[in-house]
Amino acid sequence: MADPSVTRIDGYLSLCDLYLLFDGGNCLGCCALRRENDESAEVMNIAIEPSCRRMGLGSRLLEHAIKTSRQSGAKQLIIGTANSGTDQIRLYFRHGFRISEIKKDYFLLNYVDPITENGIPCRDMIVLTKEL
Repeated sequence: MADPSVTRIDGYLSLCDLYLLFDGGNCLGCCALRRENDESAEVMNIAIEPSCRRMGLGSRLLEHAIKTSRQSGAKQLIIGTANSGTDQIRLYFRHGFRISEIKKDYFLLNYVDPITENGIPCRDMIVLTKEL
């Protein structure tokens, strides 16, 4: 749900710790967290089942990623999202992330098919960082 490219996901998933939220046998959400280096970790993917959004599950996964990264000694946590991801950007701001970089035309250069979210074309990647 958070990345339409299976090829790109396959490229980073084996490098990540994967955290899942279950209700009974149903997976409601997931977070892929990768340790970048001694200083930083990156949330590579975070997604919540559409019918379960706005219930605090994304916050729970993000809080777990923050706590896990801090406990592992990381000094910062990084996350990237599309310029069109208004809900995600609000979530990250609420958890203390700040914009640290804008990768112009990232989605145009790295994805074959155009992506639209919230009626907005995905063009730029907004990179946000939280100091731990």
